[in-house]
Amino acid sequence: MNNLNFRKPTHLYRSDASEFGLGGYNLISGQAWRFELPVDCRLRTSLNSLEFLACMITIWIDMLSNEITAESCLLSQTD
Repeated sequence: MNNLNFRKPTHLYRSDASEFGLGGYNLISGQAWRFELPVDCRLRTSLNSLEFLACMITIWIDMLSNEITAESCLLSQTD
């Protein structure tokens, strides 16, 4: 990596998950979402896979509303 370029993110996302559900929000627009897992679906997958799914859904919401342009720089944060 000889050439490193700094890009300022145009979209900032935060998301998290637990064994009971997942959620996230956009720090720029303030749009938030959450989803409670049904009781029969709890503890069937790892917490890491739920956190990855939460990251993807948070970005997907902006994609569906056409908020992400071709030159957008996305930063998705989770624990």
